[in-house]
Amino acid sequence: MRGSGFGTKGVDRTEPRTLSMKDWIEECFDRFGRSKEYPEDVVKFRCPVCGTVQTKEDFVPFFDKEIELLGVFGLSCIGRWSEEKGCDYAGGGLFKLNPVSVVLENGRIVDVFEFAEAEKEV
Repeated sequence: MRGSGFGTKGVDRTEPRTLSMKDWIEECFDRFGRSKEYPEDVVKFRCPVCGTVQTKEDFVPFFDKEIELLGVFGLSCIGRWSEEKGCDYAGGGLFKLNPVSVVLENGRIVDVFEFAEAEKEV
């Protein structure tokens, strides 16, 4: 049975941190590589509640338009749409558990999931 995930194993206990958009993008490139034309295709995020690692591909079946998908990827757990994995945590809801605050160039702050570990190429 899928629940909210609160109190489940795999919870991300990362200390909250704030990064500029430039530093966050730099960390993304450092972790997942610079050679990709579309880095969001290889980025992985970890839900701070249930610990589920999710990729953009996990969200594709649930969205008709990529712009809608990118509006939730890294902000809400895949479990809000899929009953097969994850929990129903949404970063924009009542509980603000996303551990990374990204300060955009216009000064707006977006709270996002922590990056998951990148797979090492063999």
